[in-house]
Amino acid sequence: MNDGYREVMGVNYRLSATSESGTGWVGIANIRTKIAGEYGEHPLNTPSIHASADRAMDAAEEQLKLLCSSGALRQIVPNAYYED
Repeated sequence: MNDGYREVMGVNYRLSATSESGTGWVGIANIRTKIAGEYGEHPLNTPSIHASADRAMDAAEEQLKLLCSSGALRQIVPNAYYED
């Protein structure tokens, strides 16, 4: 499951969720990157498992917002695409 690109604090991302072995859902923030003019994505998984894909994607989005507001995302994904 996934939806289109979004933006938080200049970082472009796309949410998705995956379920492995029926244990629950893991949310993923697919962070858009830019290296030498080429775009790509860096997946950032949530450390927790959720009952539904929607809840997992909500958790991934909240995690990304916290990482952006604290400045930690620049350390984790230094080539995250920040619009100027």
